Amino acid sequence: MKQPAFLDIEVYKDYFLAAILLPSERILHFEMYSGKTLDTAGLQKVLTQYRVVGFNSTNYDLPLTAHAMGGATCAQIKKASDSIIVDKKWYWELNLKPYPCEHIDLMNLAPGTASLKLYGARIHAPRLQDLPFDPAMSVSPEMRVTLAKYCDNDLYLTRQLFDELQPSINLREQMSQMTGLNLISAADQKIAEKLIQKDLAGGRA
Repeated sequence: MKQPAFLDIEVYKDYFLAAILLPSERILHFEMYSGKTLDTAGLQKVLTQYRVVGFNSTNYDLPLTAHAMGGATCAQIKKASDSIIVDKKWYWELNLKPYPCEHIDLMNLAPGTASLKLYGARIHAPRLQDLPFDPAMSVSPEMRVTLAKYCDNDLYLTRQLFDELQPSINLREQMSQMTGLNLISAADQKIAEKLIQKDLAGGRA
């Protein structure tokens, strides 16, 4: 099984950041802005090498990362981001696909419905921080540094939530092995639904 690496992205009309926390504690920043192209090959290597862990990453981080790796501009990524966040669209409604990798979305495993910051408060995370700049702003070089630090903090928060959810993750891994279904990122109700569908399909056979 691949080791986990934690992914979070920041999206502005003139700035894109994909930050990844590796098992070694090293954080990699893949940036795109005017005068700097995205290191697509480097990002692809990391996403392929590790099991990617995120929060709301199925509908947000992975589709937008794939969009960026496919050649989209910062403005195009921001437009898609606004459609997901503001207009409550699903990635497939925007003709996007999550980057194909081994992946866990903690949003589906955490109990109830809450933001990453709220879950962080519940598990007594040492540092909680709101987005430092309005999402509609242009990003200056100085702001990039601040955004990277903010994103890094969210990575540590995601890892802490991952540690808290280990029992649920282990259970889903065992069930996936037993059933042959991918249940790693499935919410509880979705697990039951997939198992019933598998039983019905077997019955028809």
